[in-house]
Amino acid sequence: MLGGGPYTQLSLDEHCQDTRVSTVLTQNSHFELEPCTNYEDWRRRASYLRQRILCCSGLWPIPEKQPLNAQIFGRIEQDGYSIEKVFFESRPGFFVTGNLYRPLTGLAPFPAVLCPHGHWPHGRLEDSEACSVPERCSNFARQGYVAFSYDM
Repeated sequence: MLGGGPYTQLSLDEHCQDTRVSTVLTQNSHFELEPCTNYEDWRRRASYLRQRILCCSGLWPIPEKQPLNAQIFGRIEQDGYSIEKVFFESRPGFFVTGNLYRPLTGLAPFPAVLCPHGHWPHGRLEDSEACSVPERCSNFARQGYVAFSYDM
């Protein structure tokens, strides 16, 4: 219920053929997934879902690749892993910052894990009894993973 009022159904006319306004969906609405009966149906459905995910992520049309201009600095070494400060441009003028945890031994390439921090008061630096993002990442690094804890 937007604005506290009841749901209203918009009417379709000859100028509006959008089927989304013909039925009002709620959290209790049932959705029947049409099963794919052959390979071609599956390929069409997979293509549709891929494009929907890109659209919903703001990535359609796919943006032109740009240099990341990554900077890695401030390296410190701990017992079996290192921590580095990182920033890069995910889009021109938009910087992503974080810490990169890397194992000190083993053969590259290493598997990588992205570590979003959630809604803790201190973000990626949260180190409390309830949650320790740095400890999670250092644990991954000691196990042979590269872990990237980024600011959300």
